[in-house]
Amino acid sequence: MQMTPEQLIEEYRDTVLELHLTRRHLAALEAENASLRAQLAPAEDTATATPTTRTTATRTAPDQAPGPGCS
Repeated sequence: MQMTPEQLIEEYRDTVLELHLTRRHLAALEAENASLRAQLAPAEDTATATPTTRTTATRTAPDQAPGPGCS
């Protein structure tokens, strides 16, 4: 099927518009991704620090008796 010059121009314009909209969508997704990563970073820091803190806080020195309720 042969396209007329007008049809080719219209197809070209549609393609350019679609590319423009896709790039805008990509930019919005990248911004959302950066925002989510920024929100997640403090949560990861807290999650990483918490087990170490808990482990350190529950240890007793060898010369100390365990606290009440510990066996």
